[in-house]
Amino acid sequence: MIGDRADLALALDADGALAYMRGDWTGCWQRAEQARAGAPGVDDVEASTVFLQAMVSLGRHDLPAARLSFERARAALAAVRSGRPFFTTMTLGWIVEGAGASPRLYFEETVLPGPRVNAGQAQGYVLCNLAYLARLTGDLDQARILLDEAVSIFRALGARGGESLALNHLGCLHRVRAEFAEGRDMLEHSLRIRHEIGDRRAIGLTLGNLGVLTAAEGDLERGVALLEQALAGFRETEDVPGRVGFTLTTASVYANAGDYDAARRLLPEALLESRHIPGNHRATAWGHVMLSEVFSRLGQPDEAVRALARAGDQFRALGAIDQVEPGLSAR
Repeated sequence: MIGDRADLALALDADGALAYMRGDWTGCWQRAEQARAGAPGVDDVEASTVFLQAMVSLGRHDLPAARLSFERARAALAAVRSGRPFFTTMTLGWIVEGAGASPRLYFEETVLPGPRVNAGQAQGYVLCNLAYLARLTGDLDQARILLDEAVSIFRALGARGGESLALNHLGCLHRVRAEFAEGRDMLEHSLRIRHEIGDRRAIGLTLGNLGVLTAAEGDLERGVALLEQALAGFRETEDVPGRVGFTLTTASVYANAGDYDAARRLLPEALLESRHIPGNHRATAWGHVMLSEVFSRLGQPDEAVRALARAGDQFRALGAIDQVEPGLSAR
């Protein structure tokens, strides 16, 4: 009887994950609540539902609530005795650096829900998301500790997909810390594993992250070439989210280099497509903030105001608490 209730609750939780991808974060939260109420005290249901709510809080930028829910998920996972796969893996996927007046968007990892895993592997995925949270708060040392622990968990379990994901995160973290040699080592290691697995989207993601790192080192031409190589792979596989994601990432790389004309050429069309892609809603909102900055830099204040207004509408629709700088469009 308990097993039946748990299975029904986990099915409702999976439906909540789909609502999250549609941008229906209120509906996602409600399904998680309903699932937990349907199987109270069941550790795997507790872990799955509070993790899903942590993802909503993270997307809304309510970082204290997200941290609390992730820690609750870890505690529930530690109590799970079953070895069955029940936990739907998800990551934030997008990282927004410089959120505020000059945001930059990086599509670092897949946003799509992954296969269900057991409690042991789930701990590694929760740690990767806690590391994202630590990056968002600027605690890069804590992010490194969390990712090192995730790598150790995945290696001990022989979970090559999880290991490659954590290494990919580590490589991006080293880029943020300007530790470029270490970042390249981590990303190349991740890329080797992903080639062995044969996951073409994951290969493209890590290849693109190498491009971002290379541009950050000062070689813009080579960095953009790597991003174009990743984009070519996404076009070949007709992976629209991957193509749009790395178009926005490439625009961010150009904006960082001060080439606002190149960023402007890429952003409008990519943002039109981005709003229709599951899981992209918060990134799309921040993309309009970036577009507003680009228009402002190029001396187009009216366009800047309109882009910022679109961003505000999208943040409000998500229930996000991100703060957009009011005076940005007047700069």
